[in-house]
Amino acid sequence: MSRKGEDMFPHHHFPSIRNIVSPIRNMVTSYVCISFMKAKQTPFFRIMAPKSYLYLKTEDYVKRETDYVVCLVDMDRLLRVPAEMATYQKLKKKSSRNVIRIETNPCTEFWFLLHFLPKISTKHYETCEDVLPDLQRYMPDYEKTARYFRKNNLYKYLTEHGDLQRAIGYAKELSRLSEATPKDRIAYSQTHRVFELIASMNAEETEEGKNPFSLDSKEPNWENFHDFLLGVVRYLSVKKAYPNEAEELFAEAQKMAQLRYKTYIRKSQENWED
Repeated sequence: MSRKGEDMFPHHHFPSIRNIVSPIRNMVTSYVCISFMKAKQTPFFRIMAPKSYLYLKTEDYVKRETDYVVCLVDMDRLLRVPAEMATYQKLKKKSSRNVIRIETNPCTEFWFLLHFLPKISTKHYETCEDVLPDLQRYMPDYEKTARYFRKNNLYKYLTEHGDLQRAIGYAKELSRLSEATPKDRIAYSQTHRVFELIASMNAEETEEGKNPFSLDSKEPNWENFHDFLLGVVRYLSVKKAYPNEAEELFAEAQKMAQLRYKTYIRKSQENWED
């Protein structure tokens, strides 16, 4: 699996996407593409492109080397600009069935918010900026910047402090409500379909006798683990607040990380043929 896209956060959120590559950018809308394939890697590239170019590129990848191309689409601008919505709907109808568009209204930050909401909400958000105050109640330091995503493990934060299964459940219901009452323009996200697609691909590999878990990353340089921790805000805060206990905690954290990595190695070597 590999990723191409405009924004920095999707590849931080989907740990099942194996090879992170440079983005395709759609100059008008926030449009992230993820290509899914069973083996072959996608070449690295970065290009500024309008929607028509992106349409041609996604179709090209389907024909040449991918099983699916998933496009994550922020709907806020499309809903505000009828001409762009018309173009989007036209290209959507022309696309191959293997090109899957995952819409979120108004933006992907709403998908993040679904991890935390105590109950489902049909609130309307006009823009992504409208979502941020609600999201920052649960993620106070959140900002849509490259610096934030470099310093923070987004997937880890969402799954440890939020509830992924709750987000998926909310997303399914809100997608259904949005289709039933499109004039209400409630906030919704179809991101649950990405996880359903990954699960179906893993199921296919299991039925074929293939191990659905693969480990592509190299073993970390454990000598640099301590320096890595000090580059993460929450660990640096522990160091400042509890200087005497911090080193012991960091050592224990490294032991646990090494243990997890060994577990990943064992899982990747399991035989699923029987």
